[in-house]
Amino acid sequence: MYTPNALQVRDYTEAERRAREAGARELTANVNITARPVFERCGFVATHTQQVARGDVTLANFRTGKVVDTRSRTA
Repeated sequence: MYTPNALQVRDYTEAERRAREAGARELTANVNITARPVFERCGFVATHTQQVARGDVTLANFRTGKVVDTRSRTA
């Protein structure tokens, strides 16, 4: 049985594989404070904090990025 974080990492790994196959050199994501640790475990680095207004509420999220390893991988 997978934990929620294990599922997120597994799903991300598949998304990165597809991005690599499509020729992506960099991945970026705007993530909330809850998702940030999952993205960091996947190699993303937060570059800065952003403030996003939603109605009367201002939320903080993080701009993150990662250089894609374009070397071929074998299973």
